[in-house]
Amino acid sequence: MQDHGEIVNSNTVRFERLLPGPVEQVWDFITGSEGIASWLFAEATFEQVQGGRVDLKFGTPDPENGHQYNVRGTVSEIEIPRLVTYSWIETSTDLTSTVRFELSPRGGDVLLTVTHSSVSPEFMPKVSAGWHAHLDTLVAVVKGEKPDEFLPVYTELLKRYSAAIAATIVLSSAVSPAIASSNDPAHKALNAQRQQLLNNYDRAWKDADDLKYKIEIVRKAVSQDWTRAQDDLEKELKHKYDDLRRIEVDIRDLDKALI
Repeated sequence: MQDHGEIVNSNTVRFERLLPGPVEQVWDFITGSEGIASWLFAEATFEQVQGGRVDLKFGTPDPENGHQYNVRGTVSEIEIPRLVTYSWIETSTDLTSTVRFELSPRGGDVLLTVTHSSVSPEFMPKVSAGWHAHLDTLVAVVKGEKPDEFLPVYTELLKRYSAAIAATIVLSSAVSPAIASSNDPAHKALNAQRQQLLNNYDRAWKDADDLKYKIEIVRKAVSQDWTRAQDDLEKELKHKYDDLRRIEVDIRDLDKALI
């Protein structure tokens, strides 16, 4: 097992870390709000069900762009406390991808495998350096140690991964025909359609937030009329979750067409 991520291909990076068990403890760090905040530095809402939403509000400004950002997605696979896969969508930067966490007991320890796939090649250095630095923080936190300051570690790792990825990925094969023909009308049309889908995703997410807020208000009421209203709102929320998943599928299909 190596500390540096394995560049599986031009769109995928994989990391392994051995952590103190039990597996339930590591799972809480991966999916629990307090656990996530301790190493990923994000305010997290994580619905641990198939199709549930994952909302990560990062409080640490991006070191290059100097702004906060949200990562959103839906759970596509979950086996508590061994496996979870969810989409990783950041509409402000057009990053659409998938993250998978696998937890395997190793005696009293737990082998954590993190695979981030469907990453556009231009994002690979940042994604790789970010996961490496965050996972180093996770190891320290789980062991009860003080982690290194994040930004200097990330900055140094970004240089290493940028050089490593440039050396291992042949640009002529890594750059898709779509990128090479970015002025092509068909390519522009696909990109415009993709941007519209990302805008639709943001709107659907906001609608789901509004519906959840209304449901919480209705739950405080006890009348039969309010109970019916809650049922209607929950049905509408389910449809909105279905909309989010359909948009994610459409975005993935467009990403494939652009390669």
